[in-house]
Amino acid sequence: EDVPSYQLTFTCKKCATRSSHRITKQGYHGGTVLISCPGCKARHLISDHLKIFSDRPVTVETILAARGEMVTRG
Repeated sequence: EDVPSYQLTFTCKKCATRSSHRITKQGYHGGTVLISCPGCKARHLISDHLKIFSDRPVTVETILAARGEMVTRG
């Protein structure tokens, strides 16, 4: 199945586990995406366009920017 997607790699700040995940572009740009850490099972909010967790749409870029952090691409 050839669905447009993103590959995310990040380190969980709770348990320091580094993991990679594939998410669809449709889900990221139009839905709500949560990723569970394989180490501690904490859930990380990646995007929320359905406004489940916030009054406005948010993405990992806006969440990190509010903390003074950046997303590294590539």
